[in-house]
Amino acid sequence: PPLQHCVDGQKDRTAAPRRATGHTMETKETPPPVLKPQLSKKQLAKAQRRKDLPIDEHELTPADCCKKHEVDMQAGLTGSQVAANRLKHGWNRLTPPKSTPGWLLYLLQYANFFSILLVAGGLLCFIAYGIDGSDVSNLYLGIILEVVVFITSTFSYVQEAKSNAIMLGFKNMVPKKCKVVRDGATAILDAADLVPGDIVEYQEGDAVPADLRALESHNLKVDNSSLTG
Repeated sequence: PPLQHCVDGQKDRTAAPRRATGHTMETKETPPPVLKPQLSKKQLAKAQRRKDLPIDEHELTPADCCKKHEVDMQAGLTGSQVAANRLKHGWNRLTPPKSTPGWLLYLLQYANFFSILLVAGGLLCFIAYGIDGSDVSNLYLGIILEVVVFITSTFSYVQEAKSNAIMLGFKNMVPKKCKVVRDGATAILDAADLVPGDIVEYQEGDAVPADLRALESHNLKVDNSSLTG
């Protein structure tokens, strides 16, 4: 079945009652409480999203896997189960990260330490040439430094843009349609409509619409070259 994306208060330290033992007095104190940092709702939600999903379906038998998700292997989920699972787990789609505009991404390439250092060096060369125009080497050196910063920043921007394009390409790997068994009938639905516990039918050449646990298969092979290269 597919799986988706799926403060303690401080108390005063109090000493325990003393106990006399002949010639000595023994004092026991309670350890100081451990203070836990208070997180905002936004930080708590971010930490919750970063938690790894507990995936153990591959360790279960097909019968136990179906029992865990309360689904019949032949009939699939019912409409009420689908609604409850979608309310709990959401839609079967990737959450796109916040994108940075291209112009801002390009300007950020000039914000690293070495680029700033080279730009500052070039400006100092221009200032030195303005003070003493007889030494043309300062002008040439300043131009070279600025050109080096321009070339390296542009190259870094192109590489980062290609990496972002590859990450966006992963969205196309998720098929738009898939064959699902629900209420005893097979239907072709959008892959985003899948919920944990759905029974998915697939055949040769189909793209995997979600994290699936194979219940029945014959000579199953999976092509992971798009991920592993």
